[in-house]
Amino acid sequence: MIYCVLTCNGDTTGAEPVTYRWTSGDKSLSSAKEHKITKEDNELWFSCAFENPVSFNSSEKVRNPFNKEPLYRKIGDKAVLTPDSVVNPIKSIAWTHGPSIAMEWFRNGDETSSYRQFKDRGSLNTSTGALTITGLTPDDSGNYTVEINNKVTSKTELLVISLVSKPTVSVWCVMIYCILTCNGDTTGAEPVTYWWTSGNTTWSSTKEHKITMEDKEPWFCCAFENPVSFNSSEKVPNPFIKWVLIWTFIFIAVFILVVCIIIIYFRCTRRAREAQRRWQEFLQRWDKEFQEMLDKVNSKIPEINKTSTQDLETAESPDTSNETERPASLVEETSPQDTTSTGPPETSNETERSTTSPDVPETSTQDLETAESPDPSNETEMSVLLPPVENPSTQDPTSVVTQDPSNETEESAMIPDNAETRC
Repeated sequence: MIYCVLTCNGDTTGAEPVTYRWTSGDKSLSSAKEHKITKEDNELWFSCAFENPVSFNSSEKVRNPFNKEPLYRKIGDKAVLTPDSVVNPIKSIAWTHGPSIAMEWFRNGDETSSYRQFKDRGSLNTSTGALTITGLTPDDSGNYTVEINNKVTSKTELLVISLVSKPTVSVWCVMIYCILTCNGDTTGAEPVTYWWTSGNTTWSSTKEHKITMEDKEPWFCCAFENPVSFNSSEKVPNPFIKWVLIWTFIFIAVFILVVCIIIIYFRCTRRAREAQRRWQEFLQRWDKEFQEMLDKVNSKIPEINKTSTQDLETAESPDTSNETERPASLVEETSPQDTTSTGPPETSNETERSTTSPDVPETSTQDLETAESPDPSNETEMSVLLPPVENPSTQDPTSVVTQDPSNETEESAMIPDNAETRC
């Protein structure tokens, strides 16, 4: 008996208990590590899986070793199905598609019979037994069995599939790794193989590809491949390098911003200091000018106070020096020896008395001293008897020089000849 043994291999250290599962399509086969098959097993492929209470993982598909590799064709293409062996002479040929007859030929009748979709698109080579199908559609997929001279010689699986679409890559990252997912519509294009590439490096992987910070590739792209087509996605930058670049740009931008803020700050500070310096200079200059003005005012205050005091003293107490000088001048004016002397025409207290009293007694030294130093108590009385006396300093010099002769004669007539004058 011819058979094959399929073994499910893998490291299960630390993952026990592990259960083995063999499947073919939707069909579950056995739960042992090894699986035995024969020619009678019509499954096209097999796969094994590891399962424990916390996880499940499946292997790649393995073709049934007793069957030939399936024949893949794209929709609209042509397929030629050839028997494995030929027994000459060929007397009859019969191709079946699954359980139904597709085409048959008998040498005696020398006629080819076609059924269903093969009437218009199928042809049979009676010399080699090959079946040709044109304009393939997904309905043409299936197992084809050929009987030559009423003996099954081979089985062929034909799979009509679509071209793969252009995939896209999505990125999901955490702190230490990223998951790249190859997305795209693979309906009708199975089996699809996923490829991940970066530069000249290629990885055959699943739909998802995990990278870490140790991966230094600048970019990644994924590809869909099936037996009849291949299509690749656009390049996606390495997320870690991308984030490094982004953070680098952010750092540079922040650095430039900080530098600009510092420059603006120092410029504003310098301007503020300059404005403050100018303001201080203005205040100092203004304070200096104000101080100079105050000094000038303070320097004039003593003079003003002195003048005010003198005016006040003059107003309160008359000048006694003028009182002393007036008798002497009067005496000089009344002297009979000097009738041409000039002097201000003042009317003294003595003149008033001489006018009112013709009989003037002899002037003694005591009376003269009394006349030179008048008693302050008599000032009021004298002021009543005497007319106001003008300050000699304010008199007109012309009036002092020009005297009226009539006044001198009158004064001399009023003073007795026996008056004694002392200076």
